[in-house]
Amino acid sequence: MEIPRLQLRVQVGEGVSPKDLRKGPGHYPESALPGQKGNLAIAGHRTTYGGPFRRLHELVAGDVIIIAKGEQSFRYVVQKSWVVLPTDLSPLDPTDIPSLTLTTCEPPGSAAYRLIVRAVLENP
Repeated sequence: MEIPRLQLRVQVGEGVSPKDLRKGPGHYPESALPGQKGNLAIAGHRTTYGGPFRRLHELVAGDVIIIAKGEQSFRYVVQKSWVVLPTDLSPLDPTDIPSLTLTTCEPPGSAAYRLIVRAVLENP
């Protein structure tokens, strides 16, 4: 995964267990795959284990997130961000269009809330 605005380039693993996320951002196994119709969801730490999503709050509408799968790259364009309680799993719900959802803790250093960033596939 590459997020040019944040100068971030990280490998996304499979799974979102605490053990999985120690290695870096992880794909929610029940979510869509890159380029597919539906909601591709990825979680990452904000301050621990290298804090790959530490600057996620800096993303604004129009920013690009690139997800590579094999030889293909998929460009997603940020639409919005918002904050939810950790018990609110609705940001992970399936979507009708190819979407990308990034999740991380909010505020930094606390697990009181979740910061959500939603993007949609460019030229699906």
